[in-house]
Amino acid sequence: MSSIGPLPRLLAVGLGVLVAPLDSSVNVAFPYMTDHFSVPISDTKLIVVSFILTSISLMLISGRAGDVWGHRRVFQTGLAISAAALALDAAAPSFSILLAARVAQGVGAALIFGSGPALAIGLYPENRRGLVIGAYGMMFAAGMAGGPYIGGLLVDAWDWPAVFWFRVPIALAALALSPLLPPPRRAAPDRPDTPARFDFTGAALLGAGIAALFTAINMIWAGGLTWLGFAAISVLAFAFFIRRQARHPQPIIDLKYFRAPWFSGLAGASVLINLASFVIMLLTPFYFRRISGLGAGDAGLVLASYPAGLALAALATGRILGAIDLRVRATQLSARALAARFLVLAPLVGAAGLWLVGGWNTATGLGAMLAGMVLAGLGLGIFQASYFYTVTGEMPRADRGVAGSLAEMTRATGYLAAASLLFELFRVISDDAAAAGAGADAAFLAGFQATLHWAAALSAAVFVLALISARGQGRQGGGAKPNGAKPDGAKPDGAKDGRSG
Repeated sequence: MSSIGPLPRLLAVGLGVLVAPLDSSVNVAFPYMTDHFSVPISDTKLIVVSFILTSISLMLISGRAGDVWGHRRVFQTGLAISAAALALDAAAPSFSILLAARVAQGVGAALIFGSGPALAIGLYPENRRGLVIGAYGMMFAAGMAGGPYIGGLLVDAWDWPAVFWFRVPIALAALALSPLLPPPRRAAPDRPDTPARFDFTGAALLGAGIAALFTAINMIWAGGLTWLGFAAISVLAFAFFIRRQARHPQPIIDLKYFRAPWFSGLAGASVLINLASFVIMLLTPFYFRRISGLGAGDAGLVLASYPAGLALAALATGRILGAIDLRVRATQLSARALAARFLVLAPLVGAAGLWLVGGWNTATGLGAMLAGMVLAGLGLGIFQASYFYTVTGEMPRADRGVAGSLAEMTRATGYLAAASLLFELFRVISDDAAAAGAGADAAFLAGFQATLHWAAALSAAVFVLALISARGQGRQGGGAKPNGAKPDGAKPDGAKDGRSG
């Protein structure tokens, strides 16, 4: 084990992490799945929500579980559950069974996301954190980029179940390679004399609060007052969770970070920019099939250009921040200050891309499609890598699982909110156009264009929030050396004996 370098281990983590972002292949299959199960297009959001809601509810909990019991163990459990759930997805005999399998798939994804970032970052010295974050972001985005194209080819050849089947051997291969990863340490590096404890009651309250909140949001559109009951459950669960976390010696997440307005502001900005950007993955597959006339393979290729831009931006951003970390010896102020500037710039880049995509019509050429998709991906990639760098630097290394999970959770929360809110906006606008006499395709295009333009406006609004948060970070000393950071050039925890989170 000790003779194995960090790069093979990082690749093993990357292979396992790919299982979740490759779920972008399902987006290409949405129209085929709704046809197969004879459900309306609006029910597509259930395929998304069942998966993402489960993963969001468990993500912070999974990160804390990794900090307590070891990230490798949590990672392996997530891979095993994912393999079984993907097989059930593919073989689902009914839409309800498919949704149940998607819930199980969300459990596996939460465990992978809760452990993957900490495993990857812990393989290298702290002054290489930016480089690792860029590589991790690229691997994640590569899955999103390859998913639509692979999914298009698979759907053309073997129909929609293939978008689930092909990931089963990937999950099993990563599981077979997981013994290469460092075993769990017995004590946290920042608190060597304090045994780690897991707050089961706090975890239950947090999971219940998140699940009830998004269930209420989704039920609002169905009419009736049932959603109020779930909203009340959410409020109570969060109230008790906050009270418990304030008193627990080792909480799921230390709420003191959110008392800093800039930290909470950036978390909100992360949710909102991911919300705005995910509309591309939700609606463009239907545009390609109904309006563009492209086949599934060509449509997947164009759709892949968006996460491809995301991957390139994440890698480049991480490398830039990492290069500064390697040069600066006494402080990480410069890299953190640059990350703050990236967080302000990124929403404007993403807004430009979303606005261009919102201008697509029946005559839009391939070049115009690629320009909008790549630009939107670049904006999101810059933001995600910069936010990941900021949040993992703000929390101590002993809580690196929670820090990585928080970054992943804000991303997934944006995705889920997009599936709930922007899909509803699209439906309302499309229905209004149809009621005004527009044909089916014209009504779809009206909803598509308006929803993308609203998403672009939201991304532009994130610029303001990020700017205010970045200034607040500077005033409150957010550029200080991260808590628990090792001196530059220090080895990662357990580097001498192969032990790391």
